[in-house]
Amino acid sequence: MNLLRRIQGVPGKIFQGFGVQSKLISLVLTASLVSLLLTGLLSFAVARHLLAEAGHERLTALRNARAEAIRQYIKELSDHVMTLSETRMTIDGMQRYTQAFNQLPDIGPPQQSQLRKFYEQVYIPKLRKSVSGEPSVPTYYPASAAERYLKFHYAVPRPAPTDKAGVPTARPDPASVIDAADGSAWTSVHKEYHRRFKRLVDLFGYQDILMVDVQTGNVVYSVKKEDDFGTNLLTGPYSDSGLAKTFRAVRQSRDPFFISYSDFE
Repeated sequence: MNLLRRIQGVPGKIFQGFGVQSKLISLVLTASLVSLLLTGLLSFAVARHLLAEAGHERLTALRNARAEAIRQYIKELSDHVMTLSETRMTIDGMQRYTQAFNQLPDIGPPQQSQLRKFYEQVYIPKLRKSVSGEPSVPTYYPASAAERYLKFHYAVPRPAPTDKAGVPTARPDPASVIDAADGSAWTSVHKEYHRRFKRLVDLFGYQDILMVDVQTGNVVYSVKKEDDFGTNLLTGPYSDSGLAKTFRAVRQSRDPFFISYSDFE
């Protein structure tokens, strides 16, 4: 009770000695300050809610815009792929590349030795950095004669050629090699079609364009000549890749206008 009386007596002590007018002014000022404080807190809460709501609406609009952009890109890509697949250049190129691929001979023992050294000293050590487990040469070394032939002549870097003064010159990127000077029927087809397919890749910003034999699963052509070039997507080392899954989906479909996609891996 004594403590309560002391607390109740505090306001009286604060205003002790003030006149009535001073006390009224003080009370009005105190009430005004409290009102301003409450108004400020309420305004802050409302403003924070409005800002959060506006931010959410902006993020939602941005999400919808990007989703629509992705849908539009996929539609344009699908339309281009469908149109490209129906051109005479693609149809004839697919037939001729497949026929020439099936006629490729195997490389000789010295060339096979160079190819195996590349897989042992370059390919497998590089692969270990990006895959789990312990990759081995027998798993990734080309299984077919045609794959060994194409990998050796088009995809595997060899010592750079030299100029007249004996100075090594830069070996061109596999995508820019048109003629490996091997005299094969595959190279003859390649000289006729490769420039046009490479131009499509450059113009539209594609990672690659590949041709896969629907009967066998052999990758008979690739613009970039990367690791899956010449492999078999049904039985080879990349048979579990996104590319192989997409190929099997297309292969199983009976719809001539069917298009399949796979996620990034």
